[in-house]
Amino acid sequence: MSRPSSPARPSRLNTGFPMKQTVLLIAPSLGFESIFPLGLSTIASALMADGKVCIGLDERARPGCLETALAGVDPDSRPMAAVIEASPRNVNQALDAAARCAAADIPAIFVGPAAATDARAMMDSSCAFASVTGDPETVLLRLLDELANPVGAEIPGARFRIAGGVLTDSPPVFDMDPAGLVYDRTVFPVSDYCDHPRHPEFRQAAIETSRGCTLDCTFCPVPCRYERKWRGRPIAAIVQEMSGLHRDYGITDFVIEDDQPLADIERFQTLMKAIRTALPGISMAFSNGLRPEMLNISTLQLMAAAGTRDISLGIESGSSKVRASLNRPISTDQVQGIITEAHRLKMVVTGYFMLGLPGETVPQMLETIMMANRFRFDYVHFMVYHPWHVTTGPASLAFNHVRTAAYLGSYCNPMRLAGLARSGHISPGRARADASRLIEWIMAGRTGGGTW
Repeated sequence: MSRPSSPARPSRLNTGFPMKQTVLLIAPSLGFESIFPLGLSTIASALMADGKVCIGLDERARPGCLETALAGVDPDSRPMAAVIEASPRNVNQALDAAARCAAADIPAIFVGPAAATDARAMMDSSCAFASVTGDPETVLLRLLDELANPVGAEIPGARFRIAGGVLTDSPPVFDMDPAGLVYDRTVFPVSDYCDHPRHPEFRQAAIETSRGCTLDCTFCPVPCRYERKWRGRPIAAIVQEMSGLHRDYGITDFVIEDDQPLADIERFQTLMKAIRTALPGISMAFSNGLRPEMLNISTLQLMAAAGTRDISLGIESGSSKVRASLNRPISTDQVQGIITEAHRLKMVVTGYFMLGLPGETVPQMLETIMMANRFRFDYVHFMVYHPWHVTTGPASLAFNHVRTAAYLGSYCNPMRLAGLARSGHISPGRARADASRLIEWIMAGRTGGGTW
């Protein structure tokens, strides 16, 4: 969910702790949204449990905070490292953040989807110290030990520099117990992210109930990142976290940020029942594109009973042929049925679509736009596919492939669509698209705008 950007605030680098034990956690700018950085929050918990001091710098919520922080670095007492979260949508900003840290003589370590998808490309394109491909909560501890006492031995799940500038890497290992995931809400204060842009009566928090995905959608970097592994957090831990956020921060609305919350449908149904029992009256949104064929009426009913107010459906294309090429075996009847039942249960439904996929024809794009027009989505969300490139060097070729190239340009979320509805540009309950303008824009290769 998006929220208005806040002005930069002063650096918090004067911690009173030895800077050699301090780590900067950096969320580079995306330009359009600032959700709570869940990935960096679990890293913060792991590092602090190891005796490190963590300082959160979110350029999305606080533009300019990194520059302010680095300007306050004492040349004789620097942070031991900067951990930079890189996604396919902010690779350039992540590389820029690494360069800024390097100029301040602070070793930079990349984490996140872009780093894990192809560590070689990230490292060959920057002067960073390392890129993490495994579970960052465990890999980072070993990388920080390497920085403090260099030995040059391989570290599973990391590509990093050793003496003489030589790069060494080792395959990722995903052996972290999801029961051990702890989400710190102090390094990045939860109060900075709890305002809901459409519903001022809500206080909102992003949470995760699982990590990874077992599916194999051809456009998505998640299977590559986690080697198609899925791990669910213990239900009791999830409910405890939600209850604590509700009690301590007055959170009434939860945004579920899982890559694939429906992987274990029986567990998911049990989770909905537990939330309904423990937290009556809260609301939830599933904004990451649920697979319609993995939903059924009984699951939707349990979701509604637990407070679900908003779901997004990852349909991607109106063409059955294109959906098959994406490993999305979804029938139009399934989509219609889910929309109808969700509306009966008073849920808002958003349709997620992509355009400009490799080999996609103009008639197939028209099929997508027709589906967005014909089906009764409350909102639609178009994204434009194009391969993303990290560098002009040899490693960039790795990104010219649909399984690892996952930059979805022109990301326009439901919050922006809500603004268009308020201004009369679209009508809630019946999404509309200007087909000729949209296709002209796609064929021209533009990467900005694009929501109707």
